[in-house]
Amino acid sequence: MVAALLVAASAAYNYKEEQDVVVLGPVTFGRFIQENPLVLVEFFAPWCGHCKQFAPTWAAAASQAKQISTPVPLAKIDCVANSEVCDKYGVTGYPTAKIFRDGVPEAAPWAVWMRAGALHTGEEGAEFIVSKLKKFAGANFKQLHSTADIATEGHQLIGFFGTPVSTTAFNAFKQAAMNLPGDRDVQVAWSTQHAIAHHLAVPVPGLVLLKGGRPPEVMKLEQGTYLTPSRLNRFFTGAEW
Repeated sequence: MVAALLVAASAAYNYKEEQDVVVLGPVTFGRFIQENPLVLVEFFAPWCGHCKQFAPTWAAAASQAKQISTPVPLAKIDCVANSEVCDKYGVTGYPTAKIFRDGVPEAAPWAVWMRAGALHTGEEGAEFIVSKLKKFAGANFKQLHSTADIATEGHQLIGFFGTPVSTTAFNAFKQAAMNLPGDRDVQVAWSTQHAIAHHLAVPVPGLVLLKGGRPPEVMKLEQGTYLTPSRLNRFFTGAEW
């Protein structure tokens, strides 16, 4: 169903594709990132040697990303021909990739992941990119408003925050969640509701990993202490599954 909607949207505006990568311009860029709930865009320059080297990997990733359970389109935009778009999003080097959710760029270290992925060409680099996309596609960072929103099946990682929610703390939580090991299917959520935290016996601020009816794992966060990917990874990998 999702794949069909992506195809229908592409057909409506006749987006050009090259090897499964959508080619965007100044007009189609805004339309495309608004039409699709999640999009990964490469900002490149035709003269860039690294971009040319990476092109086959990007194309392979685009093909694979169409096949995942929640398909994510990969696109690209030429920053020489469309400098105004690239300037708008603060692109200063090539290749740079940004992931857009509902038309808004995510605060995520995609440039770092791109360089890491570019160390490998072909399928290996493509699989690296798609593994990151799967996490973004699955992690909607659902906000919980009541105990009825708690997952009753599967695994759910919930971050509890005080109010007002610190942007720094929340972005640290999101970045840490994106760096979790890829071999676990976990829904990521967050809440400011003390009633939910009390129901789950979790301090605020704090984290809880629900495991489908098994005893949950709880992490207490001291006030002013932010999550780091390594700290959350230790908590996550140390859990009894």
